[in-house]
Amino acid sequence: MLKVGIEATGGVLAGIVVVLWLSISLFIRNSNRHLQKIDVVTFCWLTMTAMTGVWEWAYLHYHDDVVADAQTFIATNTHVWTNYYDISYIVPWRFSPIMYTEYAAYADRAYMSTHDPLAQIVELSHLLYCSVFAALAITRKSVGDTYLYLIFMVLALGTQSMQCLMYVSNYFVETTEPHHANFITESFPAGQYWEKRPFFYVNIFWTGMGLVVIFIEVILGKWRHTQNNDKKKKKN
Repeated sequence: MLKVGIEATGGVLAGIVVVLWLSISLFIRNSNRHLQKIDVVTFCWLTMTAMTGVWEWAYLHYHDDVVADAQTFIATNTHVWTNYYDISYIVPWRFSPIMYTEYAAYADRAYMSTHDPLAQIVELSHLLYCSVFAALAITRKSVGDTYLYLIFMVLALGTQSMQCLMYVSNYFVETTEPHHANFITESFPAGQYWEKRPFFYVNIFWTGMGLVVIFIEVILGKWRHTQNNDKKKKKN
């Protein structure tokens, strides 16, 4: 793979990726008059959901590498945040495997499994039902098709919230089963507030964001539409 020759820690790379995602998302939104009508939080979350599909594809494609690297992380007590990588790792298909390695090693060890396909099914289903529909929602809104935009947006984020809720609930059950890889032990602790598995808080955030965005776009959107109509009637 092509290397730039400049290195940065995984933590720095993550920060760069977030800045690039926000910058590109805002640029796209501000460049299209139809997209400007979407709430900023909603639009950025839709682009994040769409981009996550690329990350999920990369995890599925490089699954064997993720498993091997996660095992090395555990054996050497290594973390992606302090490891050094070439700056070229900011591209999604290279950034994704190193983050999934951290997640598999220190959050959900089912992602290291070579015989249980559940983790891969979770990622594939999110890619197909959430990321694809999020991308379609943005595409339809960009040409002024609000009707299909709302359908695709609700499908993407409603499915996302439901899937995340089921995944998180199942994960907590797994931590109580002695035979499961995610069972809480001294060598794989969770902590009273799950501070020993902080990466898992991302899933809590993911679970709520879909519902928050649907509320902003559908409920508040309807309210704003009603308010605007009332103002027009008063002027007339």
